[in-house]
Amino acid sequence: MREQILQLLKSDSYLGYINGIDLFLDSYRNNSITSADLDHEIIERTCAVFLIENWATFEDWDSTLERFMDVLPGYGDYLSHEDIGHHLRGLAIFIDGIYQGEIDLSGFLYASGNVYINAQTAAQSLKEFFQQQNDEASTKLFEEIETFFGTISSGQFGAAAILTELRDWSVEMAQGFYVVMARTEYNRIWMLRSIYKVVDSPIIQEHIFDKFLNILRPMRVKYEENGESEKIEQLDEFIESIVSASKGD
Repeated sequence: MREQILQLLKSDSYLGYINGIDLFLDSYRNNSITSADLDHEIIERTCAVFLIENWATFEDWDSTLERFMDVLPGYGDYLSHEDIGHHLRGLAIFIDGIYQGEIDLSGFLYASGNVYINAQTAAQSLKEFFQQQNDEASTKLFEEIETFFGTISSGQFGAAAILTELRDWSVEMAQGFYVVMARTEYNRIWMLRSIYKVVDSPIIQEHIFDKFLNILRPMRVKYEENGESEKIEQLDEFIESIVSASKGD
């Protein structure tokens, strides 16, 4: 089963990749795979969904985003619309950003913590608007966009569920987790809070929390030496959130 999961996680399709996460979760729950079967690679590949925009080179990922970017400018007249203008603006900016490997939430009026849910709900609102206008083509388009981002969001929630349910962590598994956690920005705290049930594990403390805090704390000393009070304040808040997660809070 491990090899079957890995094969999907190495898929050339984003749908295949997300299916790999789903199979991992189902297999762990029915004991077809256990912690003894897990290592650095399978954990890193699974956690990579938390920063999928950074590395995705799937042909269907690029082609889907390109198609969306081709048609959305045709809705420019709706940007000033009182009800849906901000949804359209947020969606267009977000899609352009992830195509370039970046997260840009600047166009959304109220951005939530889960970045892909922002795009999913914006597309849902646009779909419902065009349904009311009896515009079948536009309804179909935004339903497709909603489904696309819903799939990515579902994959992230699936990975978070896996992390929460894993009980016996090895050093290799913790290292695979750390590689992704240290690189993601928007989903870092989500990842760390997903392992709240195993924060008492010495492996988790040493190879995830202590390792990360040992990078952050010298940065604070450097800011202090340079008199960069604003950066110190921001970093203190960040360190506090990591310490809180390390206690399972």
